[in-house]
Amino acid sequence: MRSTWNSLSLRCGGSHGTPVGQSDLLPIVRSASASKGGRTAYLRHCVKIHEHYARPWFYLAGDYGALGDRENAMMALNKSYENRDIELLSLLVDPDLDLLRADPRFQELIRKVGYPQSSSARTPPTSG
Repeated sequence: MRSTWNSLSLRCGGSHGTPVGQSDLLPIVRSASASKGGRTAYLRHCVKIHEHYARPWFYLAGDYGALGDRENAMMALNKSYENRDIELLSLLVDPDLDLLRADPRFQELIRKVGYPQSSSARTPPTSG
């Protein structure tokens, strides 16, 4: 149960000193689990958390990316860059941002962060 809470807290931004804790997440997780929306419902709840709690913009970008909302994902990534969120260092490896990788705005953000342009695509893990 502890590892489940840790992963849910991380997904909704509850680590890194933000005020979202287990007691805050419990009603959200129960609501998302009870709905037929599953992961999509949970991600929508994570987006709503951002309205009420301090949370790095990068997490919101990942939530929007996982929901397929390119415009809001890019807006949140740009806010993350403006705020110099440390989480932005995961830009190249976060699978929730895969739908943005071909977007010229994403490529420009990679350049602004300082990554080489050849690093823009996430390499899938190899089985071995």
